Amino acid sequence: MKLKTLFLTAVAGTVLAAPAHALFVDLEGLAVDGAGPNSLLVPNLDPNEVIDVTFNFEYEAGTCDICGDPPGSGNPSWGEELLLSLNHIPSGTAAQIGTDTGGSCSGFGMTNFCEFDLGWDGSSGIFSASGSLTFTPAILDGSGLWAIIVLDSFDDAGVDGVFLAGSFVSINQAAPVPVPATLLLIGLGLVGVGVARRRRA
Repeated sequence: MKLKTLFLTAVAGTVLAAPAHALFVDLEGLAVDGAGPNSLLVPNLDPNEVIDVTFNFEYEAGTCDICGDPPGSGNPSWGEELLLSLNHIPSGTAAQIGTDTGGSCSGFGMTNFCEFDLGWDGSSGIFSASGSLTFTPAILDGSGLWAIIVLDSFDDAGVDGVFLAGSFVSINQAAPVPVPATLLLIGLGLVGVGVARRRRA
């Protein structure tokens, strides 16, 4: 019975010791401006495959105190003009989040479509969205430098928008392969189960 317990403990230890990993990027306070892109460069040490990207946006387009716009400036920036691009520099693989109808994913020297279409409209205000996307081709090794680039497709007066609290991008990666020592414990557990069964017989 003790050997069987060891086997179950080893299996449970393997599951608990190998969770999926995520590179979490907090976007709160990140300004977006049509005058030029704003980039976050994020190093990643995890060499496992990228499963997908999940995100949540709370985005204010147009005049806002947090953007640094002067009172009464009337910045007319629209929600549909936002573009966020995720770039894995070592593989050269990228994906974009924006609004197809607003044209935010049809320029900037990048691709001509959005992997995730926000569907936001041509107005100022606060916009919310969350979702997920996958990369094509798949990124088998997610380590190295990631560039998170944000910009606005039209340069209005002052800063065009800002990400509010709760905004993030999470690059989710597969769990690491169990280490050899854990596999050895599982093997010993299997042998122990076999011995215990022979003794019963």
